[in-house]
Amino acid sequence: MRRVLGLLFFLSLAAPTLGQVLETRIFQLNHRLAEATIEMVRPLLSPAGTVVAEARLQKLIVRDSLDKLEEIETFLQQIDQAAPHVRITVTMHGQSLSQGHLITIGPSRPQLTALASDGRSTTESEQTLIVMSGERGLIMMARDLVTVDPYLSFCQHHNLLPPGLLVQNVSTGFAVEPTVVGEVVRLKITPWLSFLGGSGRVEVLADGASTAIALQSGQQATIGGGGSSEDFRRQAFGLIFDSRGQSVERSSQIVVRPEIIDL
Repeated sequence: MRRVLGLLFFLSLAAPTLGQVLETRIFQLNHRLAEATIEMVRPLLSPAGTVVAEARLQKLIVRDSLDKLEEIETFLQQIDQAAPHVRITVTMHGQSLSQGHLITIGPSRPQLTALASDGRSTTESEQTLIVMSGERGLIMMARDLVTVDPYLSFCQHHNLLPPGLLVQNVSTGFAVEPTVVGEVVRLKITPWLSFLGGSGRVEVLADGASTAIALQSGQQATIGGGGSSEDFRRQAFGLIFDSRGQSVERSSQIVVRPEIIDL
């Protein structure tokens, strides 16, 4: 009798789920990025629910029960609000004194120049991007680098990648994350790597080498990295600036100027 009662109780709990009718609804996002919003929607789904981001059209395709769809719609209406946008101008300076190896310059780097004299090489790059407050933008330094050994060794040494990961092409740059508070822009800049592995693209953020600053809109600051480990910071920034070879001297600086704008 106890087994029968237990089975009836279980079926009474499972009946709504077993008889659940799933519907599909497409939500248009007007202010937030679809790829950044999908992770906020997943916890609201039922066990049978699914959500897919259409990044090109900034839409979320959600399949779930009607009550869950209504809950998600209310949630998206609350968070899909206009936020300040920040125009970020980043000027990067890198310099190394090498023993026979100069800094490699990729053709994809905009406004990038290199000068060499007596074994000293210098890179200069200026890029501008617009990022919504609370979101993340990327400053790209190089795409699809073929020589991956320095990057793989760095990431494995600092436990940024699991051992045995198949690594092919590498892209490098900086992740830029602004947060607007009044007329002040709180800005976080983090060295960023992207690997093409066996299961697809893998992104790595060297958070230990990130720099966080607060600036008035329109002001600029010069930074050279951050983090608790000076050696880790220097290594991370050196990789992003693509300073390879047996360098005996290396330095890198970033001049950043955020400006709050209206779109």
